Amino acid sequence: MTARLPSSSWLATMQALCLYSGCTLGSAEAGASAGAGAPAGAGAPAGAGASAGADAPAGAGASANCQRVPVHGEPIFPDRSLTDWTSFADHVVAFEVASEAVIPPEDSVTRTREGYVGRRATLSVRRIVWSNPHAPTPPETIEMIVMGWILREACPEMLAAFAGYDLPAPRLEVGGRYVAPLVMYTKARTEWGPLTPGSAFAESADPAATEDVARTGNSSVARELAELSLEDLAAKLEATKPYPSVAGVLELPAEERLARYYMDMQ
Repeated sequence: MTARLPSSSWLATMQALCLYSGCTLGSAEAGASAGAGAPAGAGAPAGAGASAGADAPAGAGASANCQRVPVHGEPIFPDRSLTDWTSFADHVVAFEVASEAVIPPEDSVTRTREGYVGRRATLSVRRIVWSNPHAPTPPETIEMIVMGWILREACPEMLAAFAGYDLPAPRLEVGGRYVAPLVMYTKARTEWGPLTPGSAFAESADPAATEDVARTGNSSVARELAELSLEDLAAKLEATKPYPSVAGVLELPAEERLARYYMDMQ
């Protein structure tokens, strides 16, 4: 089963990433729908309870429909080079995923046990590696909507949703330490999210984050930067100038900087 999820917040941006902020997603198959925007902290729907990142429980694996579900989407921002990071990111931060919470899904999803269940992660910022000098300072604790789960009536537990082949991206697992470029998204609502879902990488080969990235993949830029220390990463970012069309408007919100970049390309 492959789901295409509707856009919402930084999944208007992935705010539903469903992976994260940073993506626009389409309509879902098999009735999957985004639960983003509902209050965090609620428990899983009745009968559901698999932890994030887990495959279906023993016995359920006999059915191909009870495995992890790939979700496909299209990032808002480019992530093809480090210049994209210094042009559109507001900060590059090292963080630990401190906790996660289920976002209550729509009533129809709970009733039919068919659809998408969102997940909200709480990130503890450990270090700001690099900053756009005009960007608002990120809080020490950030809540982001990240990749959640899929409910299927025939499966006893929630199935971990993960990025599809066209959008490799870590799920951001609890306890994992990662590095990622962050953007303050403003069009949908004021909220922090990654430049793209695939921009995150494991910090200093952190075991939990490394396992997550190995299972899901990430962007080519993130893979290259993962080899650097935080000090070397900071120096590399400082030495990378933004695109000329963006360099003079770094005080603008990231989405407006992106619009200037595309206008200059025409």
